[in-house]
Amino acid sequence: MFKKYMIIPVILAVLGAAFAVVCFLVYISRGKYIFIRQKLKIGALILSLTAFSCSCQSNQDDIVLCYKATAPTPRITFSNELNQNQELIVDPLVNRAITGTIQEDDQSYPAYSFRIVDAKGTVLQKDELTVTETSGKQPRELCFEIAIDQDIPLGAYTLRLYYADLKNQEKNPDSYFYTAHFNLIESMILCYDMAY
Repeated sequence: MFKKYMIIPVILAVLGAAFAVVCFLVYISRGKYIFIRQKLKIGALILSLTAFSCSCQSNQDDIVLCYKATAPTPRITFSNELNQNQELIVDPLVNRAITGTIQEDDQSYPAYSFRIVDAKGTVLQKDELTVTETSGKQPRELCFEIAIDQDIPLGAYTLRLYYADLKNQEKNPDSYFYTAHFNLIESMILCYDMAY
């Protein structure tokens, strides 16, 4: 006794066998029109029946997706200079801060936060990201400045940005949406004594 969900696989198996036979007849007849037409009809029927098995289902009534949708990621631009490895340069002699803008697409987030970690993953600094809105229209553009603590020594570090406030960031420390590497280095200003 066949159940309702077993009918389509059985039909597809029969159509697959018929398709193989017709393909063989096309090969033997050296491309006779009648066999090519039958091959195309059976192939179209197979494709139309397999479309039901590959379709997506949804628990919601209005949205059907075949993949897990992710939130659009805001575009981040930094004002700091970049080195040859595309890492940010922070010069404590000039300004011990990382500055930039966040351009949100069509979704705004209530809070942002950041975390600065070293190469071993040790958290050196974490705090809320203070942003100021530069335009009241969509997409929103937010300016930020991260003042790097004085007790962080010169070296290479990683900046992680979060969609959450500091309390929620600590609950999910691996849920950052953006990572930037930066070097805290003092620039060398060379002075030449030009004697003529």
